[in-house]
Amino acid sequence: MAGEEVGLLLDEMFSPVIAAELSKLGHDVIAVVDRPDLRSESDEEIFAWASTDKRRLLTENVKDFRPIMLRALPTGPLCGLLFTSSRAFSRSRKNFRLADQGTGRMVVPVSPSVLSAS
Repeated sequence: MAGEEVGLLLDEMFSPVIAAELSKLGHDVIAVVDRPDLRSESDEEIFAWASTDKRRLLTENVKDFRPIMLRALPTGPLCGLLFTSSRAFSRSRKNFRLADQGTGRMVVPVSPSVLSAS
């Protein structure tokens, strides 16, 4: 399992630009908002699709996805859930900058005070 590429599914709160940029870097990333077949689905259906496609689901929606995961545990293979918080890691453009565009380095969060010092 080590070194195996893991697909990622970005829940609806994440911009498809994130998926596009990560895909350019060679990662297998899909944004829910880019897929008409997923956009109108319930959280349970998104979870089931990610599990079937063996993807990790990145979401801020702990309230809904944690119970779905707990109900699904006894039944078999699950997608991995990756929880994040916009409180801890704001998605606002002013709080992010690209480091060395084109080198494959990730977007890194920085505080507004660091941006104003540049």
